[in-house]
Amino acid sequence: MVTVADMKTLYANITVPEQEVTQVKVGQSAKLTVSALPGKTFDGTVTAVGQLSTSSSDAVSYPVTLQVTNPTGILLGMSVSATIDIGSLSDATYVPTSAIENINGIDEIMIPRSPLPELSSPFGSGGFGGGGGFGSSSGASAFRSEAAKVDKTIPVSVTVTVGLSNGTDTQILSGLDGSKQVLVANPAATSTTTTTPGAVRFGGVGG
Repeated sequence: MVTVADMKTLYANITVPEQEVTQVKVGQSAKLTVSALPGKTFDGTVTAVGQLSTSSSDAVSYPVTLQVTNPTGILLGMSVSATIDIGSLSDATYVPTSAIENINGIDEIMIPRSPLPELSSPFGSGGFGGGGGFGSSSGASAFRSEAAKVDKTIPVSVTVTVGLSNGTDTQILSGLDGSKQVLVANPAATSTTTTTPGAVRFGGVGG
C-alpha cells in the first residue's frame, strides 16, 4: 500500500482558546513556526474556524485551520504554533485581561469606589538616615497608612464592552473611563492599575 500526498498545499490544524476564537475570521493572515525547523517562519491564512469545541483540564478551545503559503521543508505530522493577526489599534483604552470577569455572559471590571493612593517607598525619600527615614511622614508610617487605605478599598463592578485582545491586554470599547483605576485579582494580594490610552498592537491569538 502506498500513500500519496500533495505537499504543495499543506494545512495546519491549531486550537484557539474560547475567549479569543470569536476574533478569528476566515482570510486573516498568520505566522507559523515549526518546532522541528527552528529559526524559520512560515506564512499562512485562516481557511476555517471550527464550531465544535474541545476541552482539556477545564480549558475550552476551538479548532482553526490554516493554509501554509510556503510549506517548503515541512513534513506531515510536524508540530506547529501560529500567531494570527486579528488587527491593530491606535489610541486605544485597554486593561489587563485578568481584570475582566465574564459573569453570565456579561463582562465586568472591578474599580475602587474612591481613587486609591500611590504607595510610597517604605524608606522615604531620604533613605535610612535622611529626611525620609523610618519615622518620617513620607517613610514607613505613611506607607502603612496608605496600605491600610488600599486594604479597606470597597470594590464596585462596572459593565464593559470589550474589543480586541492579545491575551495579555484587552481593549475596552465602552463602560470605562480611560483614566480610571481598575482592580486586578492577584493570588497574593490585590493591586491597582490605570487604564492608558495609547498605541497597542493585537495579534497574539493562536495555539
